[in-house]
Amino acid sequence: MSHSIDIAKIANHDSRSGAGACPEAARDAQFDKFSAVEVSCAALFERWCTERNVIPLAYLMHVWPIARPTDLEIRQVGDSMAELLRGHANVLDVEDKMLINITLLSVQAVLDI
Repeated sequence: MSHSIDIAKIANHDSRSGAGACPEAARDAQFDKFSAVEVSCAALFERWCTERNVIPLAYLMHVWPIARPTDLEIRQVGDSMAELLRGHANVLDVEDKMLINITLLSVQAVLDI
C-alpha cells in the first residue's frame, strides 16, 4: 500500500512571517517557524507508521513530539534526522529523504542557522 504525503503543502508551509516590532509578533513568528517542524514531523510519523518502517520511526519518536519547544529540543530533532540520513539511508525512499530535508530546513529556520 502506497501512502502519499503532500510534500508541496509541507514545503510551502508559511514559516517566513516577519517578526515586526512588537514582542508578540516575534513570538508568533517563532511559533510559525516551529509549526513547520511540527507539520513535517507529523507527516513523517504518519508515513512511517502506515508503512511500519520502524527504524526511522524510532529515530523520530526519540525526539518527537515536543510538548514545549526549546532550542535544545528542536536541535535534537535536527540531529536525530541527520543521523538517520547518515546511518540508514538504505531504508529510506526518495519521499522520506525529501521530508527529512524539509524537516532539517525547518529546524535551521527555527534556530536561525
